[in-house]
Amino acid sequence: MKFINVFKYTQAIGALSIICTTSSFGFDLSALKNDKESVSHSYKDKELKRAQEALGLNVDPTISQKAFNLLGQSLNELEARGKLCDLPLIQNFKEKLEVAHIQNDQQSISNLLIVLRSQNLIDDLFFEIIEHSSILNEALLSAEVNAIESSDLKRGESVLSSKKMDADDLSISYGSLSSSTLKNPGCAVDAWIRISKDFSLSNEKQKNIRALNFLAKSKNILSDESFNLAETLRNNEVQSWSLTLSKYLEILTSTKNKSQQPNPTKFDLETNVLSSKFRDKKSNTTYRKSLYTRFNPMQISMISDVLKKTFDRMDATKTEVVFTFKSGSETLPVSPMGQYFLARKHLRKDIEELGRSTFFGGINITHEDLITAGLETGLVTSNMLNSALKIDDLWNPEVKHWKKIADYAFRITGTATLFVPPPYNIITSIALVFVDGIISKKANDTNSVDNSYDIF
Repeated sequence: MKFINVFKYTQAIGALSIICTTSSFGFDLSALKNDKESVSHSYKDKELKRAQEALGLNVDPTISQKAFNLLGQSLNELEARGKLCDLPLIQNFKEKLEVAHIQNDQQSISNLLIVLRSQNLIDDLFFEIIEHSSILNEALLSAEVNAIESSDLKRGESVLSSKKMDADDLSISYGSLSSSTLKNPGCAVDAWIRISKDFSLSNEKQKNIRALNFLAKSKNILSDESFNLAETLRNNEVQSWSLTLSKYLEILTSTKNKSQQPNPTKFDLETNVLSSKFRDKKSNTTYRKSLYTRFNPMQISMISDVLKKTFDRMDATKTEVVFTFKSGSETLPVSPMGQYFLARKHLRKDIEELGRSTFFGGINITHEDLITAGLETGLVTSNMLNSALKIDDLWNPEVKHWKKIADYAFRITGTATLFVPPPYNIITSIALVFVDGIISKKANDTNSVDNSYDIF
């Protein structure tokens, strides 16, 4: 089966190439600064204190800022070379730290990341990427690889056959790793992630991945050095990484605050709880990380656009229904509540249609994704979100069932009470989108029917 779809990667590679070749403008280091996550899950308070002491910040409090500036220099240099990838960045950064006489061993890198995160110079996503890269880089220096056994080759052929793939597929996929070595890995992490997706390695047993690596070497697709690198990537479970530096920077530079209003209100990180909230606590995946791992920049922008369209519909100054007869026409005004229900209906329709489109390929889009995308693009500010989460009652006296669900929804998302009559502004619209998401989830748990007194 010839499974490699070149077009599938064209957009990501194209966007990345823009990042990697616009060196004349320089990398904007301020883009890394955290203005989205109110809480860090990367470290604990006692770890921060130990990190500050280990780095000697009590002696030289400027060390963290110096290190951050050096990180910016590394990003600029690699951008100019077209190698803005995980391993080249950590290697270049460590070299600069050494020249500046700043500790650069793995633990010291971890301490630096903790301090930089505490100062909001970086966010949790960048913290995780650099920490993983640092650990992997250390592993490259002490890599040990076992000899090929005939049983591994047989297993490799079996795995390849089970996936309905052949030697050509193996050659095309592993070919992207053939020029990388332990000493010069280049963008090997991105190459390995692509191989992992091609062969669905994230859910595969380690011995089966090992067998595929051996098979690629036996067919001379990988050299001895490239094979050793592939085995090191496998041993360090890079196939399970959900986010790489290239994808992070691609999304960050393409979507972050791109829909921000001309004069945004002051951003208060303490109120921005959604981005840092766990979507899946077992895997430590926050809503923001989920957005970055599940969608590409274009998809995030499209999701944010759906949210903006919904806000505009809810906040429209006038909505009318026009009946056209053979003999004439009649225009009827739609009540504010009817306007909301119409916007709500089209929101669900927009989400479903977007998910089914060729741009998304059936990816499920949730109401939380809408709000998180809005936060990322700057369409929604933390202050707006905080105000929305404080609304504990919604106005619809004719529909008791709706009011009960609204009350329930905001008991679990906020505490304060605020009576909000229509028409709705953007803050109320955010709240309504949240409630609609909860209603959709709870729909199968009730026998009540959600009907409005209006025609919609």
